[in-house]
Amino acid sequence: INEIIPKLSPEIGALELENVLKMSEKVKGIISSLTDAQKLVLDLSYYEGLGDKGISGKLKIPASTVKIKLQSTMGILMQKLTN
Repeated sequence: INEIIPKLSPEIGALELENVLKMSEKVKGIISSLTDAQKLVLDLSYYEGLGDKGISGKLKIPASTVKIKLQSTMGILMQKLTN
């Protein structure tokens, strides 16, 4: 079993189920506040596993636009998660 489960740093504590559920609800709330365009690129990137070029091809928009949209969306998520 030691080969299957990596040894974690002793500094990393176990997350309590209550904290995980609270964080999950917070993330869902933040995502629901995003624009449709932000939700779409987030979904395509994180849930469908597409990169900038894949999203660009699917949406027929420049990859640079996708990259900027993802960066701004992640910035919003990080800002709201830390507040």
